[in-house]
Amino acid sequence: MIDGDDDNGYALVCDNCGDDCGESFVTFFDAVEYKRDRDNGWRSVKDKNDAWFELCPSCNQPGIIADFKGTKEREEPQMPKRSGDELARLAGMDTSEFEGF
Repeated sequence: MIDGDDDNGYALVCDNCGDDCGESFVTFFDAVEYKRDRDNGWRSVKDKNDAWFELCPSCNQPGIIADFKGTKEREEPQMPKRSGDELARLAGMDTSEFEGF
């Protein structure tokens, strides 16, 4: 999270472990720019409820990112298993000519 206010400045804090980046920022947007610089290793992750979380370089790992996104692992969509007759019917084909094969 980017924590703070215009009077006291802002800090970039990891939403997973609580570590900060070690820098203080005058404006909120200075913290955003620091985070966006890929060389710093920070990453923003949006969860399944569309809330944003900030992850430090130590927590910017696939398993942790998946946890924040609300999925333990990415599952590929599975096609339903269908018989040849059912697929032909769905495609609008007349299967009577194939009987006996």
